[in-house]
Amino acid sequence: MRDIVIHDVPPASGDEDGVAARFIVYIVPGNPGLISFYAAFASTLARLLEDTATRHNVSVRICGKSLTGFETESSRNAKRRGSPCVSDGPAGLVETVLAAEADAHDLARDLVGSSSTSAKAPAKVILVGHSVGAYISMELLRRHSVEEDDPADPADPATPLKRTAVAGSILLFPVLTHIARSRSGLLYARFLTLKYLATVVALLVKMVLFCVPPSLLYLLVRLVTRFPPPAAATVTAFLESKHGIKQALYLAGDEMRTILEDRWSCDVWEGCPSGSRPVYMYFGRQDAWVPDDARADLIRTHGSGPGPNGVAKKYAVIDREDIPHAWCIDHSDAVAKNILPWINDIISESLSTDKDGEKETG
Repeated sequence: MRDIVIHDVPPASGDEDGVAARFIVYIVPGNPGLISFYAAFASTLARLLEDTATRHNVSVRICGKSLTGFETESSRNAKRRGSPCVSDGPAGLVETVLAAEADAHDLARDLVGSSSTSAKAPAKVILVGHSVGAYISMELLRRHSVEEDDPADPADPATPLKRTAVAGSILLFPVLTHIARSRSGLLYARFLTLKYLATVVALLVKMVLFCVPPSLLYLLVRLVTRFPPPAAATVTAFLESKHGIKQALYLAGDEMRTILEDRWSCDVWEGCPSGSRPVYMYFGRQDAWVPDDARADLIRTHGSGPGPNGVAKKYAVIDREDIPHAWCIDHSDAVAKNILPWINDIISESLSTDKDGEKETG
């Protein structure tokens, strides 16, 4: 089971060095944070974005990594490259954000460093966060906004990171505020915030699974969950992983304690006078992890604003297809198709902004 997903969509010419821009669609998983749940979603996006790459002469990389603590590969390091903040214990939301930031920067640096014309065609990141991954995406966007005023040093080996711009964000079934007031939160918050819950439950599950052969475990997962084979294989890998169960429960408890009020300024949200990049939100109609009143507040406050040329634009929609919160199990194609117009808009507006900037400097 892989802990990283990468799909490259080259321009029609096949000439990576001749593109107008390079975009990274970076997927931030929910909890449990295994990127394998999103493999089909990434594959569908890659196929759908082929026309976009051709039309705009851009290259697109769709990629993502498992959240820290959810790694399933046997070669897992205790501390991930570029993530000194992550300890050997379970990671809370703050540590998860820092690790996700390091992972995104690593992938952007790898892409920028692979081209001889990286200065002419910088990498631009489009964040796509699901569930608590939406919260993480907003934190990444906030942190990036703070760093943007720090100029790039050509002698700095991390200079490619300074040339990486966040073009926009798409938040899917976003858990952004008051998760403990959601229907699921009301059921599980007290349980999830018990001090030693993650350790005790993880130990008990490991004791039970010790007696179950891997092949039988997969069959049991399929029988109980009715998941399609790829998702069942991911769940099996999660149950067999060294830290996955403990990490999932610990992170869930921290979500209940941490995700409260809307904590992001107008600089982060599009539609404010100082907004610099669009943030789109795709809400579920019956989402047990998002309180209805919190959803209404977010839509009222951040769901619309000025778009290109000052024309009013909607930045939030509520799903009409009864897609579940855990859409990555078997609704990946539908979600990918639904958000494709947003990705196309982000790419188009980013390229248009670049052209306007060239005219001003020219």
